[in-house]
Amino acid sequence: MDGEPLPCTLLELTWRGARVSTAKIALPNAFILLLSGHGLIERKCRVIWREWDVVGVEFET
Repeated sequence: MDGEPLPCTLLELTWRGARVSTAKIALPNAFILLLSGHGLIERKCRVIWREWDVVGVEFET
């Protein structure tokens, strides 16, 4: 899960996961989602579905 930050748009957020839009087609199956511009809130997540430029992710506990 090391790499460079990619911009995305948070479309939906729940306590279990999120729906995220990104232009990055080769988004990895697991990554860290930064929920603030300063990286103060981050969640490890894994992709559970993909549809075009939108992915559904589940937060890891």
